[in-house]
Amino acid sequence: MISDYTAWLKSEITIANFGEYTELTTPYLDRFNDYLQIYAKQNSDGTITLTDDGYIIGSLISSGMTFQKSPKRQKMLDRVANNYNVSIVGEEIKAIATAGNFPQKKHMMVQAMLAVDDMYTVSGENIKDLFLEDVETFFTANDIYPIKDFSLIVNPFFLYFQKTCKPF
Repeated sequence: MISDYTAWLKSEITIANFGEYTELTTPYLDRFNDYLQIYAKQNSDGTITLTDDGYIIGSLISSGMTFQKSPKRQKMLDRVANNYNVSIVGEEIKAIATAGNFPQKKHMMVQAMLAVDDMYTVSGENIKDLFLEDVETFFTANDIYPIKDFSLIVNPFFLYFQKTCKPF
């Protein structure tokens, strides 16, 4: 089965050259069901730079996620980078490989790209939906009738009266 898997993996990876970069299209899919692509560049010192060219983080930002205004999301991003031994440079996920460790670095790069792409699940809208679902489940389990999209309008006079009046 391992031989079959590696044969499938080898047959599914496509390679294309674009100037000084080689595009490696992997069979692994992102959240849009697009194939993950890694760009490799041979450096003059013999090392190989691997990059996603900003695709993963850029697509998260395009979907409304922000990292600069969210220390927790930035910390999650840093943790992924540390776990997979890659770096985040601007919006790019990058790694430096040698000829000897290229297979492992490429694999870690794919894992990092998938892990960062999965951060979409912690986007604001998804968290809001999950929170509302949890509240509804709690209410239902405790025989409290949940009302969706409920809004309450408070009389401003009541708020003023409440703030200015002293209890007896």
